[in-house]
Amino acid sequence: MVGGEVVKILSVEFVSNWSWGLIFNQMKNLSKHKIERVFMSDTGEVDESKHDMVLIQNVTLLEKVKNKIRSVCRLGGNRSFENRNIAPILESMSKCYALIATNKKLFEIAKSVNENSYLIPNGLDIREWKPRNSSFVVGFCGNIAGAQYRQYKGFDFVKEACENLGLELRTALYKDRQIPHDRMMEDFYYKVDCLVHPTLGEGCSNTLMEACACGVPVITTREAGFHGEMMEDGVNVLFCERTTESIQNKIKMLSNDAALRWRLSSGA
Repeated sequence: MVGGEVVKILSVEFVSNWSWGLIFNQMKNLSKHKIERVFMSDTGEVDESKHDMVLIQNVTLLEKVKNKIRSVCRLGGNRSFENRNIAPILESMSKCYALIATNKKLFEIAKSVNENSYLIPNGLDIREWKPRNSSFVVGFCGNIAGAQYRQYKGFDFVKEACENLGLELRTALYKDRQIPHDRMMEDFYYKVDCLVHPTLGEGCSNTLMEACACGVPVITTREAGFHGEMMEDGVNVLFCERTTESIQNKIKMLSNDAALRWRLSSGA
């Protein structure tokens, strides 16, 4: 509230689903302010004149907003700063009212150009996302719709490792018979005994966050953004290399050690 009045907030997003869609729904359910949204898949520019504040859901959308002084921009992923000229992005970030980073690496980038920066990983209601009871199955969740995404997420390493071990691999894939998000807990996380996520890089992975909340033991890389930074090998995660052999060894270790599975599940 500002002087007892409702603040009008505009959420600038790429599309209506995926991580920014989840964030929008959480804000709308928890906030007393009026929150509207605009999608860059529908328009090429943003008219923020009727709003008190603009929430930009990813730093690559900053160019769409003219009045940055009223903007809070979220640094959603490490890839936004890879293989491109980041000078214009940093300049735009410096003009924002505030920046929200989803992991430590992004926070260091944010505070180097804007002192009003905060480290806030994505949120999850753990009253809804809970552990389950079942038998051992390997899970993989992600977007592998194109060759670049498939390689970035390391899906083929997981697939080959499971084939070598003779284990079932259950997947939840973007656009490929995609499981609705409100069914993911029942139809995916409750049906796998570990989640393997050999990513090349993340900001703050919703997949890892959800798996941890559901008590699913996680095998991932140290490049997994916020979780790669904050989790401890053997305590609440197993870190792997992006090779079939490494992933296969970690899966075998988990499948043969119930005490380790319990430790990782409880720690996560």
